[in-house]
Amino acid sequence: MDTSLNDTIVALATPKGKGALAIIRLSGSSALEISANIFRGKKDLKKAPNQSVILGRVYSDDSILDEVMAVVYRKPQSYTGEDMVEFTVHGSKIIIESVLEALTENGARYAQPGEFTFRRFINGKIDLLQAEAVVDIINATTKKALESALKQLEGNLSDRLARVRTELHRIQTELTASIDFPEEQLETMPLNEIKLRLNDLIEDMNNLLENYKMGKILHHGLTVVIAGKPNVGKSSLFNQLLGENRAIVSSDPGTTRDMIDSVCTLEGIPVRLYDTAGIRIVENHIEIEGVKKAREQLTEADLILLLIDISKNLDTQDFELLDELKEQPMIIALNKKDLEIKEDTLHFIHNQDTEYCSISALTGEGIDELESKIVNSLGLGDGLDEANISALRHKKMVQESLKSLVNSCKNLEEGTLEIAVTEVERGIKALNKLLGDDFDHDVLDEVFGNFCIGK
Repeated sequence: MDTSLNDTIVALATPKGKGALAIIRLSGSSALEISANIFRGKKDLKKAPNQSVILGRVYSDDSILDEVMAVVYRKPQSYTGEDMVEFTVHGSKIIIESVLEALTENGARYAQPGEFTFRRFINGKIDLLQAEAVVDIINATTKKALESALKQLEGNLSDRLARVRTELHRIQTELTASIDFPEEQLETMPLNEIKLRLNDLIEDMNNLLENYKMGKILHHGLTVVIAGKPNVGKSSLFNQLLGENRAIVSSDPGTTRDMIDSVCTLEGIPVRLYDTAGIRIVENHIEIEGVKKAREQLTEADLILLLIDISKNLDTQDFELLDELKEQPMIIALNKKDLEIKEDTLHFIHNQDTEYCSISALTGEGIDELESKIVNSLGLGDGLDEANISALRHKKMVQESLKSLVNSCKNLEEGTLEIAVTEVERGIKALNKLLGDDFDHDVLDEVFGNFCIGK
């Protein structure tokens, strides 16, 4: 992120577009002075105490731009840790643009995406994990995703990792003392106890990795692909799960020739649902492309709903699909239970080592049970109440730290204490990168590049 902390930055902090009110935010050493240049009220902004709310008007030269509310935040008791001013203006596009122009003409610079939160991070108000939580809060589409992001912003995950790091620092100190002063009778921690402590930390880090899938799904959603041969009811099931008619339903095979996707929520879990073309051998080039896309999406799915018509006997296409998808996470949805059921089909599926559910995509019967099976297949358990890593960056750093701790334990058993200390130091360094105490600009660009302007 190419920024200068010496600049005073300004941006619209509310969404673009016409609205009743909008908030324009400034932050930096000259925020009060620049704001005072265009604001006239009963109080002088430059002398106003922290969290003052002042009614007044903003001007460009002698022309009134709007009647506004100005809120003063003095450092360090502000979002960024710098002096800040927020103007609440009327939500007219011309007013917003005029006020922003007046502020930039008086010395403010337009903020880059995420620059306010970047300054909050640089000024030590939050760590990097908490900064990432801000984006997750903004992008949360379900209550559970929001709750998870709020826990991360509060520091639950940071505290958990910081405790691991503190313990590693202690282990590092004890091992270094044993190496540097082997003949002196120092009261150092016995090596057996160090091994036990390292094993406890390894277990904790393993738990974090195991919950990565859950954190990722909470924040980024579960990808579920509905698959099956033509005319088994995929589009009907798609519409049932969405609760609306998005896909065209027809008795003609090949009606769905391209993928349709939409987002829904199942028991608090965000799900991106895909309706795919029926998988079969076709000659029409449009249908061929649809089947090709369907197969590609199947390889990227977190979960596959394989739809089978329970009112008919299984045929070659059904068996081929079952064999093709057997290694992937899958639930078999036995559709058309409202019709006469083929007992041979039911018996065969019942003997497969795969979760299944009988439904009617036409009437909606069994859909609630199917939704529960989708959520239960994730194996989320009680981990929803814990602080979880959710980004690939988190996963890589935890894996790196964990690898070092495992190596350190191995070195202790082999009696190579110097190498064990080096591995502990590597584990600490990975946690420093995760928390943002040791960062490079590429990581910051990746994190704050996901923000919107004004946050």
